[in-house]
Amino acid sequence: MAARVAQAVERTPGVVGLHGGRFGEVATYRPGGRIAGVRLGETAQVHVVVEYGTRVPDVAAAVRDAVAPLVDTPVDVTVEDVAAPGATSTRPDAEPPSPTDHPSGRTS
Repeated sequence: MAARVAQAVERTPGVVGLHGGRFGEVATYRPGGRIAGVRLGETAQVHVVVEYGTRVPDVAAAVRDAVAPLVDTPVDVTVEDVAAPGATSTRPDAEPPSPTDHPSGRTS
């Protein structure tokens, strides 16, 4: 179930990815690994990173609408972060791009 929820969320326009919370505490554990950003219980908790420039309330509502048909519980959506333009990873432990990744070769 959590995998289906994660797939629905990641297909939602304006969502860059799921987010496991500040300490990685928001997750569903299952054989073969964990699904960060989705915790199912009395409520369906979904934590996301949204794309810069989108209307956060609209994206949160779209996530709720995508998940609601898949679960029998209320859906709580938490926007954990907003991704900078051109961001490629939502993992909190991802390394920042090096200066040579910038088209001009400069950091600012």
